[in-house]
Amino acid sequence: MKKVLSIVLSVVFACSCLMISADAVYFKYLDLVFVIDSTSSMVDSIDRLQADMTMYIDALEKTRKNYRVAIVDYRDFAERSESEKDYPYKITLDFTEIVGDILDGINSLDLGYGGDGPETICSALIDGLDQLSWREEAAKAAILIGDAPALDPEPNTGYTKKTAVNDLRYGFVGIPDIITSGSKRSHVQLFTIAVISDYIEDYEDDEYERMVDWIIDDFSYLAKKTGGKSFLADDEWEITDHVLEIIGNIEEWIVDPDEPIPTTLGTKFEGVLDTVKTIFLAPFVFLYMVLSKVVDSSSAGFNSFLAFLERVFVK
Repeated sequence: MKKVLSIVLSVVFACSCLMISADAVYFKYLDLVFVIDSTSSMVDSIDRLQADMTMYIDALEKTRKNYRVAIVDYRDFAERSESEKDYPYKITLDFTEIVGDILDGINSLDLGYGGDGPETICSALIDGLDQLSWREEAAKAAILIGDAPALDPEPNTGYTKKTAVNDLRYGFVGIPDIITSGSKRSHVQLFTIAVISDYIEDYEDDEYERMVDWIIDDFSYLAKKTGGKSFLADDEWEITDHVLEIIGNIEEWIVDPDEPIPTTLGTKFEGVLDTVKTIFLAPFVFLYMVLSKVVDSSSAGFNSFLAFLERVFVK
């Protein structure tokens, strides 16, 4: 009995080691996209981004990664804001490692109107990011910077924050992709910076707090559901502090791009894969917990092995 238990636990332990070792692999390639609200209230924030982009590039250089940068900006549907300058999103710059092109891209940003508070963040995160030329072997991250919550749902597309999270986590893939190699874009981790701009500060106290909470909740939800982190910038100067913090910790915070790519058939199946994995692993964990309690072993080494497995599998 003890021998059988040792074999079973050894197999489970080996599988866990493989998973742990995968997490420990440091990535070499990085594709990073800035997703920026370019409505009129963001004027000071965009000025700061344009002034400090050279600092962000220097920080990326210090990571010693083979990096590329892209820029996507968003506003609102023109028919909704009643401004012909508006659009749901725009690919301002596709991925490039050429510093001059990155600087030209950020400096090319101008301002639209955007109408009322909520903007087309979901269109930018879904359609905008899906159209970029991601590298399959690269770790993938996006930094969302804005001062308004997301339209949820969007009137023209039906996109919601949940739709955006699903797309960022898995990418929309079809049957051929599932049969073959999956989505080339795969998992994108989102880091969010919610900016408290002047237009929010003009609200009365109750309305001000409601708007701040709305933005923080939206940005926090999007970040955490994709494995990223959320930040709050009380003014445009804090944006650079947060961007540099994200870049400085990016190797620690970004997942290994060699991690198996999850796939989905669409938003209806969000979370199904996580459930399947949980169901698959549950019997092994249960078996271990039961057998480790009923098997009496006099071997100190075997007991030490069981104790180690308990630290790994039983939280």
